Amino acid sequence: MGYPTYVGSGTIDVKTAGASVRAYYPAGSVDDIVIGAAYNGYAGNFSTPSGWTMIRDTNGWAVAWKRMTSTSASSVAFEAASSTGFMMGVGHRFGSCNKSVSPTDGSRNNSGSSSWYVVTGGTVVSSKDDSLFVWCGGVDDNVIAANDATYFTERDDQNTALGTTGMMAMYTYAKATAGSVPSDSYGITALSNYVSTVFAIKPIIFYSHSVLSITAVTTDEIIGLENDFIDEVVGV
Repeated sequence: MGYPTYVGSGTIDVKTAGASVRAYYPAGSVDDIVIGAAYNGYAGNFSTPSGWTMIRDTNGWAVAWKRMTSTSASSVAFEAASSTGFMMGVGHRFGSCNKSVSPTDGSRNNSGSSSWYVVTGGTVVSSKDDSLFVWCGGVDDNVIAANDATYFTERDDQNTALGTTGMMAMYTYAKATAGSVPSDSYGITALSNYVSTVFAIKPIIFYSHSVLSITAVTTDEIIGLENDFIDEVVGV
């Protein structure tokens, strides 16, 4: 068993008019998970893109995931319920993710308004060993995020100088055992607002040594197992 892996991120998309912004993501493998994030400076919520699952959609900040059926780079549109201007979007791709059930666990969201931020990622609990915790954030200023988080590692940091300025960043933290990830923070300058969401991506479980206490003479299906291989069934 191993941690999910960060494949890469697309180029930030910025709009200064209209109500739609795209999250671009890079090429990868089938069954990768793409995380799309969108920020609306006018605080209008986003509709859920077709085929995607929302993790967060409140006050102009949306984070959603989709399991990929293609290896190609592409994008997804986030449509805001109300916006007359500044929006940002970006997509992040991850490999070696759980393929059998929902690949994400939990979420913790933070937001605030000030001229200087300690952007915080709150405590999130994962049910799986070797989960990869993902921390997405955005601010409304053209700055570079400080890579000074204690536990999380900065993976992607993009800003723009088009029209109103803004920045989006993504950090990860690999955790060996199931349970809570530590709360963390990094410093950043912003004009008025910041948003952030932390959640876990669950890994593939490749191998199981035993399945205990199965009493049926013939079993043709074991429901709920995520494993690809079983080498021993005890108690049959």
